[in-house]
Amino acid sequence: MTAIINIGNLSAASAPIAPVQTHVPVASSGTAQPQGSDTVEFSTFGQALSQATELSSLSVARIRAIRAEIAKGTFETPERLAGTAARLTEIVG
Repeated sequence: MTAIINIGNLSAASAPIAPVQTHVPVASSGTAQPQGSDTVEFSTFGQALSQATELSSLSVARIRAIRAEIAKGTFETPERLAGTAARLTEIVG
């Protein structure tokens, strides 16, 4: 079975960070923010990734449990393989 790589903490904090804009941010009043204040802007991809992880049916705990089963060699059982094969034949049909 192929290893699952780069699935770790799927919190919003691990979403890709877009490069910081070099412009001076403007407050809603139309005045520039004081020098030394920081702003963060997330890319559209980062926002979509954050939303996808929130809506995902796979929880971090479930992913860790699957990883543990793979490491112990108990993930691939004849029943799971047969079920996967049956679902694939339904899809390919």
